Amino acid sequence: MIEDKRYCVDILMQIRSAIGALRRVEGEIFKKHLDGCVAGALRGESEEEKQKKINEVIELLEKFRKEEFSCMTGLNLYKISFPDEKTGPDAR
Repeated sequence: MIEDKRYCVDILMQIRSAIGALRRVEGEIFKKHLDGCVAGALRGESEEEKQKKINEVIELLEKFRKEEFSCMTGLNLYKISFPDEKTGPDAR
């Protein structure tokens, strides 16, 4: 879309759609992990394995939160270069 010089809003909407789809997949995988791996460890007898899975989930949730915060506050983290883009103070 960028190479085709499509309207910026159209590009942004496509990006949001892709992000939404990835988040849905991420949520499904996380749910399956909780229902399978984590629940299995919590039903087991090993206190060490139970604690490992609890710590794993906590660390994962912390990473998710940091990434969400970074995305919400860091729009300037991403720089898209458009073909034939002029840069500098006189670029318009």
